[in-house]
Amino acid sequence: MNLDNLTQIDQLAEFLSGTQTVAFSVLSSPAVRYEWAQKTLIRFRYRTLSRRDQGVVIRVLIKVSGYSRQQVTRLIAQYRTTGTVRRRQRTVAGFTPKYSPRRYRPARGDG
Repeated sequence: MNLDNLTQIDQLAEFLSGTQTVAFSVLSSPAVRYEWAQKTLIRFRYRTLSRRDQGVVIRVLIKVSGYSRQQVTRLIAQYRTTGTVRRRQRTVAGFTPKYSPRRYRPARGDG
């Protein structure tokens, strides 16, 4: 059985307990993981689930994606506010230098 065939919370709970055989692997790229997480949240209508059922979905996301509980919680928070789960790329610029090379010259030892 494939993970996509799981459509009920009871099936997810069986998957987590190990009583149901399901072929799964940690997804390869972060973009694929985010897309899978979004599809899973939509498929199980995460916003309408009870707290207990939300916990089951969270544990499945942790197990299959390989992300920590904190990261999965961040993804779910993003899903709740925007309705999507998107990967944000890091910024390349970083810190801006405080002094320009023209204004700053190291002290020289003239001796």
